[in-house]
Parts: sequence; C-alpha cells; structure tokens
Amino acid sequence: MVISATILVALALGLVLLEAGDVDRLIQNLLYIHADQAWLLSGREPLSRLLFYDGPRWLFISTSLGLLICLILSPRWPGVRAHARSLRIVVACFLLIPLTISQLKAHTNIACPKQLLGFGGEALYMGILSSASTTGEQFRCFPAGHASGGFALMACSVFFRDEKHKRRMIFAAIAIGWILGIYKMIIGDHFFSHTLVSMFIAGLLFNLVLLFDSFLPATTGGLFNHQIDNRRS
Repeated sequence: MVISATILVALALGLVLLEAGDVDRLIQNLLYIHADQAWLLSGREPLSRLLFYDGPRWLFISTSLGLLICLILSPRWPGVRAHARSLRIVVACFLLIPLTISQLKAHTNIACPKQLLGFGGEALYMGILSSASTTGEQFRCFPAGHASGGFALMACSVFFRDEKHKRRMIFAAIAIGWILGIYKMIIGDHFFSHTLVSMFIAGLLFNLVLLFDSFLPATTGGLFNHQIDNRRS
C-alpha cells in the first residue's frame, strides 16, 4: 500500500507540474514541422508502423493469449504448474492494465496533439486537469493506450526470484513502454503526459494485483483448482 500511495502522489505532482509549465506543448512543438504542417514521422509509414505499432500490438495480444492458455491448462502440466501463481499475476496485469487504460480513454475526452489547432487540427487545447471538448466532438486520446502494453510487461518480473533480475525486468518494461509512447508522440497521437500517466497507472495496478494476490490461498477453485507455488517468484 505504501508503494501504491507513493505512485499516486507522484502522479498528482507530475500532472500539476506538467500543467503549470505547459511541458506537453513545448515538447510537441519540437516534433511538429510547422512549415510543412507535418509531424516528424508519418503514422502511415509502413516500416515504423510495423516495428512500433502493429508488431508490438500483435505480439502482446498473442503472448497474452498464450499465457492465458498456459494458466488454464497448468493443472495438466507439472512444469507449468509450479509457476501458476506467477502466471496468474501476469495474466491479470496483461488484461487489467490495457482494459483500464481503454476505459479511461473513453471517458476523459482529451484530444490528441494532431487534432489541435497549431498541429493540423481544429480543436482547442484543453489540459488534463480541465478536459472539456469545445467542439462537441468526443476525443479518446488520454491516457496512452499503446504504451500501456509495454508498461504491463513489468508484471513479468514475478517470474524471477532474484531482486536484481526483477528490477531489470521492470526497467526493461518501462523502457519498452516509453519507446512505444515516444513513437506515438512523434506521429502526433499523444502528449508526453499521456504516456507518463499510463506508466503510473500500470505501476499502480501491478502493485494492487500483487497485494490482492497475497491474500489468495495457495489452493483455489475454478481454473486454479490445484496447488499453487506459494513461494515469491
């Protein structure tokens, strides 16, 4: 709970500082070529889209399905059964984090940079703390959904027992999330704060899943009707 509270405080402070300093638009101005009215990179460019959007997206979906199947069938696979608890946590995070971000996007009503005046669009800029459409259009750009898949990978740290390897996995997940997030910034789909908030939400949900799982008994029913390895991975 201490970690979760710290994440919430850091998120609140980060949002206030971003809003006060107008950091989002300062960064996006560096990524938008005003003379050409174009972003540094087109979202339709096939190679970069494959490497930073379609490829990671389908890899995350296929990995999630594969882990879910492993979890369901783990009672029949002794080698997998020993890691059932870790699988349970990872599958929960892989489902919960993107779905939560998706639901938030549906209700926050915040525009993408490319939809704003000054960046090729027609909408007026509204900060995160004052999101309200002035055009009647419903926007779905905050928080960053694509990067959330990368940040969700921090849950894979539970597969490791050594703390050093756990930290490395978490740092790798954060790096992957930011690589995907920066790509979306370069093509005008997200502001810096959109990805930052997704990272904090992913970290918060990961810690809440760990907390909830710590209260579950070693043996449960349903899909997990078998002895689960009670050791902390």
